[in-house]
Amino acid sequence: MNKDIFELKEKLGENYHIYLTDKNFIIRDTTFKYDKNFSLAFAKDYFLSHKSIKVSPPICEMATTDFISFSDSYQNNQVLQIGYVFNSPIIKKLKSELNKIQQNTFIKNIELILYILSLN
Repeated sequence: MNKDIFELKEKLGENYHIYLTDKNFIIRDTTFKYDKNFSLAFAKDYFLSHKSIKVSPPICEMATTDFISFSDSYQNNQVLQIGYVFNSPIIKKLKSELNKIQQNTFIKNIELILYILSLN
């Protein structure tokens, strides 16, 4: 277990998950225990193409219905990924509605990407 990622999570706050892979793109160290040993090999080409840190728009992770935005970097044959979990009242309402939709047996798969726009 890599204590550095837990120290980083403590500094960042509870809304963050941190993942560190081995050279085979398998998550070996994580602050989110359910992702330990999960393979990111399906995204190997994406990670290898990185020239800088990449940040995703918020996506709905369907197992938890959490909206998470990921930032990741690939260096030294490892992927370091930090996920930020959005927890606002609007997101909680949206999660509630998604749960209702998921219970509909006619809907097989939902993929939702949330773009948050801020207008001043």
